[in-house]
Amino acid sequence: MARYVKSMISVRATYSTIPSKFQLPKDVKQNISKMVIKEIVTRTKSGVDINGATFTPYKKGGTPNLYKSGKLLRGLKTSFKGNNIVVEATNHADVGMYHNEGTKHLPRRRWFGISSKLSDDIFNIAKKYWAKRK
Repeated sequence: MARYVKSMISVRATYSTIPSKFQLPKDVKQNISKMVIKEIVTRTKSGVDINGATFTPYKKGGTPNLYKSGKLLRGLKTSFKGNNIVVEATNHADVGMYHNEGTKHLPRRRWFGISSKLSDDIFNIAKKYWAKRK
């Protein structure tokens, strides 16, 4: 089975104000995972990429439908390695990768990722928990 894996964010690597030894509680990580999946699914179904731009139309016209069968988006899985969230596309991963990265004949449609706003929201959640520990 093909998998498309991408490490989406690293709270501790991106934001040096949170010590590397700090670990988010499991329930917080689960909530963050739900937020990430919800954003990817909602945005992709709306035909919008991670920067808020509409997906590049097909050459023959029409809006790209990256959720037609639903398998690609239903196959999204998340896990954590430390404070790094990892998102995997486990169904139709090859198709998802080609759309996300683009090819010689397929324009890039960046559906697989999170917005800078969600990244900031996640950082603020982590910062809130860190502040409680001080």
